[in-house]
Amino acid sequence: MRMPFRILAVGLGIGSIVVSLSAQSGPTSADSRTALAYEQLAEAELALTRLNFAEARRIVDAWEESAATWKNYEPKEVVLDGWRGNRAADIRFIASVFAETTTPDELSTLFASRSAELFERFLADGTTLLSPLSYPGLLIRGREDEAARGFERMATLLAGDPVRLFRLQATRLSTLAGLGQRDLTIEQAATKAALAAAPIEQVQTLAEYRGYLLTPVFQHALAGDFAAALDALRTALDAHPELPQRDRLERYIPSLEKLITLMPQEEALWAAESVELPRVTFETDRGPLEITLFATDAPESVANFIALVDAGFYDGVAFHRIVPHFVTQGGDPKGTGDGGPGYAIKREVGRHHARGSLGMARDAAPDTAGSQFYFCLNAVSVHRLDGNYAVFGRVSAGLDVMDQLRLGDKIIRATVSRRGAPLAPFTQLPES
Repeated sequence: MRMPFRILAVGLGIGSIVVSLSAQSGPTSADSRTALAYEQLAEAELALTRLNFAEARRIVDAWEESAATWKNYEPKEVVLDGWRGNRAADIRFIASVFAETTTPDELSTLFASRSAELFERFLADGTTLLSPLSYPGLLIRGREDEAARGFERMATLLAGDPVRLFRLQATRLSTLAGLGQRDLTIEQAATKAALAAAPIEQVQTLAEYRGYLLTPVFQHALAGDFAAALDALRTALDAHPELPQRDRLERYIPSLEKLITLMPQEEALWAAESVELPRVTFETDRGPLEITLFATDAPESVANFIALVDAGFYDGVAFHRIVPHFVTQGGDPKGTGDGGPGYAIKREVGRHHARGSLGMARDAAPDTAGSQFYFCLNAVSVHRLDGNYAVFGRVSAGLDVMDQLRLGDKIIRATVSRRGAPLAPFTQLPES
């Protein structure tokens, strides 16, 4: 995969599994029972990734019914049985919390058995296939209705648990902010109310509390006001002199101080960009995006990008990774985060990341970029990539479309809308 901070879209071991439950008569040995459990539960996970909640629950029901008839357990199966049961409970709960037909009593019963683990999965990072049905996972897929239904049901389950209720509210606030939502009045009020009801000594150690304090910082940065972002951060630090996570917040101070100096220069350079620079237009599921390419600053990256566009490489390719507050990534024909054009190009660094910047994603080694690219969603969080990744363009029209892109949205068609001056050939390197 070519991406900043290599975070793989790790699979669940489900991609190649095809199981016919109706054809299975029930294994008799420990090995065959274990294999069947893996296959059935993996297929249920696959149903979840397809948002087929009823099918996921049906598969779990079938497995539990067959498992109840198993006899003569071998010693190693006693150990595995707890794992199988916990995984089945995870699947059943996640499928049920988002399904339209689930009753409150059913959810309460399911949640009561393993509330801590199930809650963690509901809040899990939604940017990889490891948590396709988490609350953030549904939001980054554009499934707002299911996410809202799951959120309300979880909030009801947590009515007597102020710490978890705050975590839930703060996760919602941070995720929506990270996906570009500007009006957060309702979410901010709900999170503040949840915070007031929770024991502050417990809440202050949570990652969600840090996210809550950083939300106004990111909101100011989203609007390009880095001085206001720094003021908001310092205000939060002044109000929390004994904050356990103080060092994690202070890490943003140098970045914001640099952005206050660098961004006026970058914006002035952007405003003066030659009208002869090439442009590419993406027609996406959310609307058109126009990108101006920095042919002078990153000639090989631009030449490679235009060659791929001319070849129709990006047509029909989905955006395979969305990280709120950070990047939207695409350009992988496989859609897994591990695909490319079959070659690599040299890294070119120079321009700074601004909101809407277009960068070449790559592996850990410098010269490993190919076809994958990313859009910068917020300069304050992507600033740390400066000097390590090639910034070779910027969205010149359609920033609102960039904000609306969700996991699985596609580039319907990519075209070169203006070619500019002739481009020199780029060097193709062996793909690592």
